[in-house]
Amino acid sequence: MSKKAQINNKITAVTATKTTSVLPNKHFNFEISNGQLDVIVKNNSQNNSFDLTDIMKVGSRNNSKRGFLFVSKILGKHISNNPKTINQYTQKLTNKIKNKIKNDNVLFVGFAETATCLSQLIFEQYVDFYYKHRNQRNNNTSNTSKKEKGLTKSIKSIKSVKLENLLEKKIQYIHTTRYLLDKPILINFKEEHSHAPNHILYDTINDKDKIQSLVLIDDELSTGKTCINFIKELIKTNQFPRLKTIYIVSITNWIDDNKIREMKKEIGSQYHVNLNFVDLIKGSFKFTPNEQYKQNIGEAEDNKSSLNTNKQNNESKNNIIKSNFKNRLCCNLSDIRYVEQYISNNINLLTDNISKEDKNILILGTGEFMYIPFKFAQFLENKFVHKNIFFQSTTRSPVIVNENEAVKSSVSFKDNYNDNIDNYIYNLDVNQYDKIFIVYETDEKYNIDLKSNISDKNYIFHINLE
Repeated sequence: MSKKAQINNKITAVTATKTTSVLPNKHFNFEISNGQLDVIVKNNSQNNSFDLTDIMKVGSRNNSKRGFLFVSKILGKHISNNPKTINQYTQKLTNKIKNKIKNDNVLFVGFAETATCLSQLIFEQYVDFYYKHRNQRNNNTSNTSKKEKGLTKSIKSIKSVKLENLLEKKIQYIHTTRYLLDKPILINFKEEHSHAPNHILYDTINDKDKIQSLVLIDDELSTGKTCINFIKELIKTNQFPRLKTIYIVSITNWIDDNKIREMKKEIGSQYHVNLNFVDLIKGSFKFTPNEQYKQNIGEAEDNKSSLNTNKQNNESKNNIIKSNFKNRLCCNLSDIRYVEQYISNNINLLTDNISKEDKNILILGTGEFMYIPFKFAQFLENKFVHKNIFFQSTTRSPVIVNENEAVKSSVSFKDNYNDNIDNYIYNLDVNQYDKIFIVYETDEKYNIDLKSNISDKNYIFHINLE
């Protein structure tokens, strides 16, 4: 059985061969400027409600370690999307993991920069599930006498308070970062194929000696090296003695099945920890570079392009990052509620500049700072049901612009963290939107470059959060 699907990367052939009692794999061939990418997606009953091309496209990049890029359509990074769609796919991942976690002491960790919003949404959704699940259990009291019924309401209230206190202590979230703060560092580790390989995890996690489950969240797994590097460095600290289970969660997982077995065996035998993988799409790929890619890489190496010359400085960002959100410094239930209240109290920063005639509105986050801008976009989407609200974020990942590929346009600007690093916003058509709100966590004096580079039109607003 075979069919053809038209996508932006020229023609993608989708083929499938049926076998007895096994759903067929799907084959995709992406022709890009750097070569050919062949992808096989393992089909199963859980992912047949959507296809690979529903959630991603493919682009090219001048990187000696990888000449292509899987460009997600559901993260709001390189391509804008509405909060509802982003949330729906995130919920699919949460649904796959929420019943697998068998203990209460859980640490969620997101990988910067692409997965900061994805990971915190999964954490938020899991806390919501856990709270409702435990609350329902507490409220299922049976054989209640008439005398006891008068006490039921107060008992439920007490149990609810206890449950909230339990959540405060037992379920936490933190994401890695590339920014230095005046906080103790727990580990440094590398994302080897990245344009910006160095990651920091701060030592601000509570009750590390009680954590039993670790949930690592990234948008894509290709080799798994980043996660394994992280796990080894974390366990080396000897601060997680009760850690028993690790879940590596991703939208797409391209790691070979044999390699996964080796990874599970290695982590299990060395550290006595069970390693599990949770994903929406599982498959494999093969990239065949062409001569143009090889030539581009040679020139980039000779010229020491922006990938290498834009080095981040080592100064503390405490005086630059002005907001008080604890994404990099560990969050719990009270922080989720703080964000909800903060958004509600400050939504007028956006709504005061939205008119009845405005139909298409973009909320733009910056770099690692994705979750809070997303929550603003989500609030607007719920408030203005007849308007089209979109969310996207800037990135420091350099990608080749090609109108036939995933990245069709690019606006470059110097970062707003005082590192003098080139950052980008991709696929932005300013004529598509009636209003654009750029939401910053950094001091206002560092936020001057992006707006002027996008457009000189007066419908672009800076929103500086503290």
